Amino acid sequence: ERALDVVVVGGGAAGTEIALAVRQALERPATVTLVADGGLLPGQAAGARHRAEFALQRHDIQLLPGRCTAIEPWHVCLGNLRVACDVPIIAVGSDAPAWLRASGLALDADGFVSTGPTLQSTSHPSVFATGDVSARADHPHPRSGVHAVRAGPVLARNLLGWLRGARLAHHTPQRRSLYLLSTGDGRAIASWGDFSAEGRWAGRWKDRIDGAFLARYGKFDQASKK
Repeated sequence: ERALDVVVVGGGAAGTEIALAVRQALERPATVTLVADGGLLPGQAAGARHRAEFALQRHDIQLLPGRCTAIEPWHVCLGNLRVACDVPIIAVGSDAPAWLRASGLALDADGFVSTGPTLQSTSHPSVFATGDVSARADHPHPRSGVHAVRAGPVLARNLLGWLRGARLAHHTPQRRSLYLLSTGDGRAIASWGDFSAEGRWAGRWKDRIDGAFLARYGKFDQASKK
């Protein structure tokens, strides 16, 4: 009887992609709003942020600055501003698990496990951590799935090495990462350092990379069932 109001909370890559995907997926009339506390795509190059803003405008998605302070029936609250909302989608960044504060492990200022080049805890060498639960004390870098995926093989090698008493490998996060952000219409925004570009070629590139990545886990799943 009326347009569906969808509000996506989170201005990072996940929130931006979800807002654009929702706009393309909904067949009924709808308003889509993206709430971006701290700006759109924080940490990415200015060119990529501008392209993402244009993509939101192109698909008639409203971008609102501000922090989501509450979710109420039929509304999302940004301080004193109440935004109409039938479907809230939360896509904010990860926080450190609360239980880490009582673990005795050395933590960084944000509560993540402090690790070194071998991915060991800086206070407890028998504890290894990477991904969203950790922070490199010697080599700070953005919290991104790209870094977590690349650290995975080193983590696996060092866990086995620790058990065998072997020499542990060092992991050096890459200085720049390739980011491919889908705009939901077959196109994607590519960024590498300060360089950015957009087009259907980038969308096809993203599909190939993501498809190959997921296919690897499909093979692991089939192998485990055997």
